[in-house]
Amino acid sequence: MYTFATHMTNTIKKAKTKINILKCLSGTEWGQDKETLVMHYKSIGRSVLVYIAPIWTPILADNHGKRLQ
Repeated sequence: MYTFATHMTNTIKKAKTKINILKCLSGTEWGQDKETLVMHYKSIGRSVLVYIAPIWTPILADNHGKRLQ
């Protein structure tokens, strides 16, 4: 059975890249405010993770689900 392993790995890499961008924007002394960071996360970070979730969810392996968390 196909487990989306390759696609999952690529998606995790994309999400980590985008979350690292948010980390750069959230400097302690000069960073963006919380509302701006949440808005950016919802637009660039979460969209990557949610894009194909309805198709993955029924057949996603347990270890892949843990990696997404």
